[in-house]
Amino acid sequence: MKYLVTIITCICFLHFAGEAQINLVLNPSFEEYSNCPDNLDETKYCNHWMSLDSNWNPPDWTHELGGIPDYCNICAPFSRVSTPYNVGFYHFPKSGRGMMQVVMFCSYLDNFTEKDYLQGHLSQTLIAGHTYNVCFYATMEQSSIFAVNHIGAYLDDGSVDTTQSPGKTQIQYTPQILDTNIINDTFNWIRIQDTFTAKGTEKLITIGNFFDNAHTHAIPLIDTTGIGHGVWTPYLIDDVSVIDCGNSPYAGNDTLIHPGDSAFLGIHEALIPYTWYVLGNPTPIDSGGGLWVKPSATTVYILEQDLCNVKKFDTVKVRVWPDTVTAIDAIRQFDNLTIYPSPTNDILHIEGAKGSQMNVYDVVGREVLAGIIAGDKEIIHLEQIVRGVYVVQLVDPVTGLRLVRQVVRE
Repeated sequence: MKYLVTIITCICFLHFAGEAQINLVLNPSFEEYSNCPDNLDETKYCNHWMSLDSNWNPPDWTHELGGIPDYCNICAPFSRVSTPYNVGFYHFPKSGRGMMQVVMFCSYLDNFTEKDYLQGHLSQTLIAGHTYNVCFYATMEQSSIFAVNHIGAYLDDGSVDTTQSPGKTQIQYTPQILDTNIINDTFNWIRIQDTFTAKGTEKLITIGNFFDNAHTHAIPLIDTTGIGHGVWTPYLIDDVSVIDCGNSPYAGNDTLIHPGDSAFLGIHEALIPYTWYVLGNPTPIDSGGGLWVKPSATTVYILEQDLCNVKKFDTVKVRVWPDTVTAIDAIRQFDNLTIYPSPTNDILHIEGAKGSQMNVYDVVGREVLAGIIAGDKEIIHLEQIVRGVYVVQLVDPVTGLRLVRQVVRE
């Protein structure tokens, strides 16, 4: 048994080590840092993130107007960068412990201190011709005295000015991702999201307002903190993602556990558009790349990926070993079972499942067909169900063993 456990452990480790990163943004929720921030202008303490002037090291607070975003983290002592208690806002991060404070508008204009720009690294250069989904979340601080539109993101090879006037409005660049709505919500995190087709040179993402004051719609607000930022309008930014629209969801491999054991499904990433369901139940049980489950009986889990306005699905079965049936005997129950064709138009053939209970579910767990497989070769008519992706579940009445297959009706 120890030998078997060692093999399983090694296989799991190799699978985890070999997972490809789906969200290409490094440190996407600002959790990793070299130093806990304790003052303004400390973007560089957040791993893989910087201002446009990546070489600038501001001494304390003296360069507050220099276009440098502020790194905020729960680890910080009470200050302008602590969270959730802060002289300028009352926010927790969208997720985790870190977020960024970025000035998106300034009513006083000079050549150097109009706005902040937040720049982050991608794990790889984007592929030419591929379409990518870019998403991040923003919320306005309670101390802001303006609300503005045109918060966006620009992806490029790093040619955005990184040496001169990092706070000057970068009107020469057109962001691929842009929210034209005025964001004036100081309570909820607002998702800013769109897709674009890569040129094949993009390796950095820059978040900010790339429009000058004449082309930015700003409305005045009442500062509810009593502090006020004077001429500046800072927003909080969190949870940044860049994902290839061609990505396919991965729910994991079917697995066998003993009663009381747990199994990990999916992948070890949080900021990807996954929603998890139990087959037969349309209520989501979790979101994100992966989750631990501990079923008391054999259970099928459905993974829904909602990316680039297209939904894709994957399924995984966690089988809980019955105490009264040996592994070899149970597996033999469905040795000769075949389900074909897939895709299919109107007819599905099932062979080798005589006596089994059949249930057909749609991708969110609603049952659309049910019955008993009467013979060794059975024909199932699908004319009455709409085109789409379905899950066929067969349950052996003697052993309780379940077999699940995905079928597409065209």
